[in-house]
Amino acid sequence: MTLDNGILRAEILTQWHDSTRFDRMFTVSSLKLIARDIEFMAPESLIPNTGSGGSGLANEFGIMEPIGYTDAAPGEVFLKPDVGWLVRDEKPYRFSFPYEIADRGHVEYAWGENSVEGTWDSGVRRGYGCKVWRRLALEGNELVMDYRMENTGEKPFDTTEYNHNFVLIGGHLLSEDYELVTGCAAADAQFMPWVTLGKYPSHKPALPPVSDGINGWRLTHKPDGVFMQEIDDFQAARFTVWAQEHVASSEVFKAIALKPGESEKWKRRFVFGVD
Repeated sequence: MTLDNGILRAEILTQWHDSTRFDRMFTVSSLKLIARDIEFMAPESLIPNTGSGGSGLANEFGIMEPIGYTDAAPGEVFLKPDVGWLVRDEKPYRFSFPYEIADRGHVEYAWGENSVEGTWDSGVRRGYGCKVWRRLALEGNELVMDYRMENTGEKPFDTTEYNHNFVLIGGHLLSEDYELVTGCAAADAQFMPWVTLGKYPSHKPALPPVSDGINGWRLTHKPDGVFMQEIDDFQAARFTVWAQEHVASSEVFKAIALKPGESEKWKRRFVFGVD
């Protein structure tokens, strides 16, 4: 489906993969600044059938904290929010492992003129359960993501949420023409060489403590001033960058701790423009 407000055009995929990693509800596979015909989204891998299949703005819950994994026996199910009930094996959790899927849960959608809402219900197993509500909306030159998560089970849980943000501005490969800014000087000094000098390591967390107040980032292609910026209404529990020559993924992690019956809301705003 396409959202188009005359400023931005976003292609939204629903139930977009069959893996056991990324949020299945929806992802933004393409986003263009219409007046300049500039595309901001990219795939994780340019080689078919490699990687985890991520593309564009791909959400994930519990990359290191799936719900109910540590107290599940091998063969029992654990909860990956907005993916489903997965079957544990005898090894520690691996986010990229193709776990057996016992149940995908139930999802419903509601489409608006420039928005889409989704509600996913896991049901309750082994005392765990959750509902996830997400809304994507185009508001001027912003793509706004609203979230709500509720603990519907009988046991408390802790997890995280983040957006992988597979980004490339206008097809320009990463180089010294890019600038990445987080608002934290230590983090910027750590990550800028990854993006601008062709050094692309695996995921590593930011060196400074989260008390330095990272709650977003801005990636700019300096020759033409085109930028994408994320602004969040929470402080990062963790911040990482994953990059390849054709994609930069700046990731702000939201910490979630819910007792039975509790819920929490948060918001991410993605701004697209030209300086």
